[in-house]
Amino acid sequence: MDILELLRQREIAHPSRLVSASLSAGEFRLIIEGYPWWRDGAAPAEGRIIMRFAGITSGDLDLAGLLSADENEVLEEFEVHLTSDLNWAQPEKASIFCSAPLPNPILVFTAVQDFLATSNAALTPADFLNGGDRLSRFIEITSAPDFCLRGDLSASCES
Repeated sequence: MDILELLRQREIAHPSRLVSASLSAGEFRLIIEGYPWWRDGAAPAEGRIIMRFAGITSGDLDLAGLLSADENEVLEEFEVHLTSDLNWAQPEKASIFCSAPLPNPILVFTAVQDFLATSNAALTPADFLNGGDRLSRFIEITSAPDFCLRGDLSASCES
């Protein structure tokens, strides 16, 4: 069964514990043991499931935190989403070129940062704004007489 479908149909039940997590060659793999909430009908008291997520291209993951012996409820907030369902993860559709300095660059930076935070995005302003890795760099870029605010940062908007 597709893991997304399984997680839509069934809620992770406890006791469940994460015993292994690995990320290699674009595949994220979790091994979960405990109550077999993923099985239909009568199930043994203990079970094991291996979840594989392929096509992982970026993100942040704290494997040490996931596998910490002190962290027995790490799966409480576990969620999986298709990037096609996340508004912040859609492909870039346009670049934004400016022909005058921004009057309030901090407002723009903060708006992007707030949007990503409220969307629970695994991205930062650096993923969208030219120079967005540091506020001081962003302010420097947006103070220029002409600049690229957003776009293909690896090509047309090099800073």
